[in-house]
Amino acid sequence: MTFAKGLKRYTLDLFLEEANRIVKKEKRKAYCHILIAYPRIFDALPSILQRYSGRKRSHWSTIEMSLTEEEDMYIVSFVPKEEEEKPVFFFWKTIKDDKYVTILSFSLGNFREVGRCLDSMVGYVRGLWFAWLGSHFIENFDLFVKKILGEDTRVLASFQTIVEKGEKLPRKMRVYPLPPREYVPLEEIRAITKELYLEKKVITTFSRMRYRIISETKNMNFTISLTDRSKIMFEKGDFVLFVTLLKPLVMEARKILNLLRRRFYVSEEETQLFGKTVRIKSLDLIETLVFRRSRSSLTNWYENITELFSSDIPEAKLMNFTLLTGNPYFLVHVIDVENGSSVYLSATSEELRIAPAESYAKEGTVAKLIELLQTRVDPTIAIS
Repeated sequence: MTFAKGLKRYTLDLFLEEANRIVKKEKRKAYCHILIAYPRIFDALPSILQRYSGRKRSHWSTIEMSLTEEEDMYIVSFVPKEEEEKPVFFFWKTIKDDKYVTILSFSLGNFREVGRCLDSMVGYVRGLWFAWLGSHFIENFDLFVKKILGEDTRVLASFQTIVEKGEKLPRKMRVYPLPPREYVPLEEIRAITKELYLEKKVITTFSRMRYRIISETKNMNFTISLTDRSKIMFEKGDFVLFVTLLKPLVMEARKILNLLRRRFYVSEEETQLFGKTVRIKSLDLIETLVFRRSRSSLTNWYENITELFSSDIPEAKLMNFTLLTGNPYFLVHVIDVENGSSVYLSATSEELRIAPAESYAKEGTVAKLIELLQTRVDPTIAIS
């Protein structure tokens, strides 16, 4: 990589300027990822990455994370054990608060190596994950772009992969009915998926799409691909104009993240009872996600929910314990073994609720439930 020397001198503006030059001159693709970490995990990340690279089976000899001259901007370098292989560099711009550290990651490396570095790191580090956007956001990306760049902006999309409801686990597949790389307005794609759902009861959700964004008034034309896990690939066009979308996209990812974060709040007071100190706890507030059945939902909406959660879902690593079932009311305790978190899910014929079963339900657990509901019950269920 031509900018491998003197990396610590980079600020975000300097990096974007250099990246724009390289993308134009060398026709390179740029990769951007939005990651989320808990503050305590982020602070411990340098030592965690050192242990990660020190494993025998690790592909990397060293993984270093160091500050640049700009506050809250880091360089993360993955140095492979094989000398003939080149190191992979990531530039991280971070936004910190008391709940999360949001990481905007840039790289100009090879697609395969960039994916291997980040996917393996996220898989190893508990408390670090790709920001969840969801299929609904992917399918309605044009509405988001027009808010930022203006109503005259055109957003054309090309299918890449979808998730289709299977007998057990939703499966990814190459999509139809468009030939590869053919672009159409997103309105047409939404019309196709709605028709499949209403007429053939086929649920279609998207994990990745390629977009061509065009604005004649702003002299803008660039192509990107985006996944439901905030993995972005800039393919061609004006890199500087593409960057103008990133800040609003990060804000949208944080907005969704705050909605996924579900807690309940308990107050505690001490009193004397028969000469002994007794602590009395009372529940003050439960943060609950509520989804109301849309008019376009199928008539067996409630039956599909009860069928899905009446037994364990091993492929999603969920254990379900039915607490109450009525006519029509359903309450289940869902334990997410993968994330070590649990929630209560309740449903009627018109409404679905997700509430924390502990003081803090993990964001990944809530996102997993929404994905299951979108792919197995109702694609119109959305959090954004």
